Amino acid sequence: MENNYCLSKHISWQMIDDSIVIIDERTEKVKILNESASDFWITFIKFFNFNEALLALSQKYSVTRNEIEEDFHQLLYMLVSNQVLYEC
Repeated sequence: MENNYCLSKHISWQMIDDSIVIIDERTEKVKILNESASDFWITFIKFFNFNEALLALSQKYSVTRNEIEEDFHQLLYMLVSNQVLYEC
């Protein structure tokens, strides 16, 4: 997962309280990310690179990359599978 990712053109998002709300404008499906997933999203969109986002989050929370990597792999897989993000 060292590739760079781009936000699909049909996706819009915004932060509401502590959650990110992602809207697929083609299907009008809405995804609401929980607090930790929202934190990953905010960090990820600064880089659009999985490894850089993990490094930033591990430093922010003073944890090792291994402690958070699997959870964020699953989140990234879900976002790519749902065409929110794509490899670019």
